[in-house]
Amino acid sequence: MLSRFFRKGKHDPAKELIKWLEGKPLECRSTISYSFRVGHYDSQVLDWILAQPDCDKGTAAHGYWEAMLGAVGEYAALKDKPDGTTPNLDLARNVAQRWKAGAFAKAQFGCPTDHYWKETCKRLRKYRVKAAELDNPAGLLEQFAGDFARWSPKDDLDKGRMIDLVRDVHVCDLAIEIPEEWVPVRKRRLGY
Repeated sequence: MLSRFFRKGKHDPAKELIKWLEGKPLECRSTISYSFRVGHYDSQVLDWILAQPDCDKGTAAHGYWEAMLGAVGEYAALKDKPDGTTPNLDLARNVAQRWKAGAFAKAQFGCPTDHYWKETCKRLRKYRVKAAELDNPAGLLEQFAGDFARWSPKDDLDKGRMIDLVRDVHVCDLAIEIPEEWVPVRKRRLGY
């Protein structure tokens, strides 16, 4: 509530979360990545997390398959609207490119790729897109055994800051996607 009086106008919630994430361990960044889907500000945070030199294959696979759930529809829509926005497809292609280049570290965290592949196949059939058109890199269909990352700051103040930053990103994305419902929430929460 007091932040409304001290803030000097609009801010970029993704940049604030990224600034907080800098220097945090992989487990923290991976945990945060699981709470995002691809959106405007969410994508900026996911791109940053997945571009870190120590990002592991399990986290990268999770980011890739989350993006693929929306990428199939975006790819199909490009046939009718070639200049359309494609945040999911862009993120999936970015991860695929880095995957092929061997840029990700050995998997430390799990990813249920079979679940994602089944959901992606449903979308491929729905939009009449062939899997080969999306150029899925070898190895991304492998199961990455293990648990999802579960990290939480030990300090309650830092934990509260993390939760606030993640919520700010979600609220700002929802204000873009569903303005009639979420712009008032963003105004109450962030003052703009």
